[in-house]
Amino acid sequence: MSAAAATAPQYPSVLRPASAPAPGINRLALALAGTSTGLLIYVVLSPKRYPPHHFDKQFITVDEWIQQGVGNFEYYCPEKGATFPPYKWLDRLPDLHQHNNNTADVLRRNPGLYDDLKRRATENGINFGKCIKTGIDNISAQVDEQVGVVAGDLESYSTFRELFDEIISRLHAYPKDGSQPHDFHSEKLTDARIDPLGKYVLSCTSRVVRSLEGFDFPPTLSFKDRREVERVIAAALAGLDGVPKGTYHPLPGSLSYTDTTLSKSEEARLKEEGILMPEPASTIVLSSGIGRHWPDGRGIFSNAQRDLYVWVNNSDHMEIFSKARGDDVKGSFERLMRMVGDLEKGLRGQECGFAHDDHLGYVSTCPSNLGTGLRISLEMRLPNLMDRPDFRDILRKLGLRIMVTEASTNVCSIENTRTMGLTEVQLTNDFMGSCTKLVGIESRLEEGLAVDDEVRAMFSDGNFRRAFQQANVVTPLMGGLSIVAGVGALWKLTRPEYPPRSLAPELKPLPERIRKGLGDDEYYCEEVGATFPADEPPRKLPDLSKHESLLARVLKEKPSLYKYLRERVTSNGVTIAKCIKTGIDNPSTADGGEIGIVAGDEESYETFKELFNIIIDRWHRGYPSHAKHTNDLDHHRIARTRIDPTGKYVISCCASAVRSIRGFKLPPSISFQERREVEKLSTQALADLPADLHGHYHPLVGSRSINAIEEDAASGATHGLGEFTYPQAGPVLSSGIGRHWPDARGVFRTETGDLSVRINNTDHLEFISQRMGDDVKLTLSGVTRNFILSSESFPMPHLFGVILLLALNVLLQAQPSGKYCGSPSTAAGNATVYVTMTSQATFDITVWLSPSGGQDVASTKTGLRSPELRMSTTLRQAVSQLRTSINC
Repeated sequence: MSAAAATAPQYPSVLRPASAPAPGINRLALALAGTSTGLLIYVVLSPKRYPPHHFDKQFITVDEWIQQGVGNFEYYCPEKGATFPPYKWLDRLPDLHQHNNNTADVLRRNPGLYDDLKRRATENGINFGKCIKTGIDNISAQVDEQVGVVAGDLESYSTFRELFDEIISRLHAYPKDGSQPHDFHSEKLTDARIDPLGKYVLSCTSRVVRSLEGFDFPPTLSFKDRREVERVIAAALAGLDGVPKGTYHPLPGSLSYTDTTLSKSEEARLKEEGILMPEPASTIVLSSGIGRHWPDGRGIFSNAQRDLYVWVNNSDHMEIFSKARGDDVKGSFERLMRMVGDLEKGLRGQECGFAHDDHLGYVSTCPSNLGTGLRISLEMRLPNLMDRPDFRDILRKLGLRIMVTEASTNVCSIENTRTMGLTEVQLTNDFMGSCTKLVGIESRLEEGLAVDDEVRAMFSDGNFRRAFQQANVVTPLMGGLSIVAGVGALWKLTRPEYPPRSLAPELKPLPERIRKGLGDDEYYCEEVGATFPADEPPRKLPDLSKHESLLARVLKEKPSLYKYLRERVTSNGVTIAKCIKTGIDNPSTADGGEIGIVAGDEESYETFKELFNIIIDRWHRGYPSHAKHTNDLDHHRIARTRIDPTGKYVISCCASAVRSIRGFKLPPSISFQERREVEKLSTQALADLPADLHGHYHPLVGSRSINAIEEDAASGATHGLGEFTYPQAGPVLSSGIGRHWPDARGVFRTETGDLSVRINNTDHLEFISQRMGDDVKLTLSGVTRNFILSSESFPMPHLFGVILLLALNVLLQAQPSGKYCGSPSTAAGNATVYVTMTSQATFDITVWLSPSGGQDVASTKTGLRSPELRMSTTLRQAVSQLRTSINC
């Protein structure tokens, strides 16, 4: 080569000598002209449609929102809300209250974290915005929580450690100062078979992810570096011998590797076998940057037996798979680790290796794959377990999760949730033990045997409880399979016709006046006069002369109070208009409109205290603003006096108490995603009740937030609890409680049926304890004993106490005189007695009487507008007076 040629500039990889053009590429322009001096001739090999200057021609016919993420630029798609700038500092983040990912949750709970990290960058120029873009762009793509952050390189984990450490702790329960152990010796695995009969396990797949040291990770990998990663890996793969020996094929359309091509028939076979790398067709993947320059620099390696294969430059530099028939986890693990070791030797021969950190283990783009990077999945046939409403709970207790499969079959894929903190051998042995338990339970169910005792024992086992608490089921960034945590319709995604952007399909036949209160917007219905704005308080209130609620009476007495409060707003954005909309929209006190005001969050009681203090004082007939409420939930101190010693008059007793979870807005103003988080936290806590209170959670029909057996709309009535169904009354619709119905609502019910918990109805939690007879003490103990969330988790300032509601379904029978207390004109009927604690030792008693004996408690309550009897007394006196009333 001449001196001139030796000093020729280093052209990018799209420039090649004319003597060796890439096959099938047009020569568009001469870069250098050859002369007698021997200069090489270069041509620019830049196809009309090919990365990095354009997206590949195979994407011409796909939707534009996909095209935006497979070219050369960062993903920007207003259609999908993907507009967060990865390399620009914002004064503050967009609103994250409806985001369903771990990153958004951490940033919500730590408002100053973004400001602390946004100006930092790694040595490779990767900044905080690039890492979190995928979590900011995507609100709620699936039922399960996303991770919401990617690492652009190894240094990202230390540069932005304040966020990554918190995410890692959530996903793996891994300490910030932990050291990741390793053990690749397959001989240490148990020899016990998961499925000795071969009836339940169809196949096994083991997978590890690996990154190459010295390169950015796929979200930020340059066009040229991705090709270099492919070259290095392909060379290492070509050096494999024996069982792993195979062939590397670039993805169809890739021009980076020309030694082999993938034929149409081969492509179809790989796709049919489920081992072909999927194209990026998710905004989560596109926003991360993984889809840039697709398909260039990507490919798949497989051996002749198709039981070992490798994905190159997908979400990680390498994803290495080992498959086996049946339950041969040990064999699959052994082949995988041998291949990984051989690959590392091949990389070392090229002065390269796997990226590793003593704390993080083998590093990955996604924090969910750190540590060992090991995932093991079994394709299992579990028809009986999948029919159980507690299947998801059982999986989580065992440290497992379920993967998407065909909803019409009884086959599912079960995978480990944890990859960090334990060695490869420990994780695999734990996984095999957990799956063995599943097979045992399924086998006994198949024989018609009871398994409830075994399941309860499993739930009470401390080790399984810890595993359950550590298991945070998330959806991996990209792996060809989406993870969900439920059964039934295994992929209940947030579809277009579903909250928060639309009305649930089940609600569309309802009258328009109801539908308007069950979607995403604040209730506005001219038909019923519900037009008061909730977000922007108007300068003046409408005419309240015909309004009857307590709120209206106070505002009429103190007309300047509204003007005084109009400019105030809580830190969550709740206005006085939001709180009083229900009372302004509804002049009548019918259908629950007696008070006329709701609190949008805990802070509302303080921000608008001048109004709330008056309302509270009047409603509870004397509770001054300086009073401090003390709580006493010790049911042992309740009098043993029987209300109905003969058992002739009191049919049943029901006690209920409401609780709200601190840190979340209350139901009138809670966001779509916050409501899901409340449901998630509540159901996780309920799942950890003692064995004698074990039960099942049933989401309302149509809810897609949690996968389980759904609660029939009227099933609550069959359990004596009244219907838990969509709100129909004007005051409730105006309050905002019905928004996004029925998402994230449901009922937890113990197996004994005497304790239920409603989630996300008018309050976050409503505990209901029901017993036959007049045993108020026992019924009340069912509520007080089972406040499973600690007191500090509830927004209960010292000023306000617990509102405790006792309802007795009393059968009033005629006395010889034909009269009885409370209703002189009726010989027999039902009465509902409500006992409400109003101060430290005072209770209200309200007896509602119904002329017919056939109505249930709920209809009796709403069927009458005024009480026949109301008194204020201590609970001990209340019991005595109720006895007198019944026997008068």
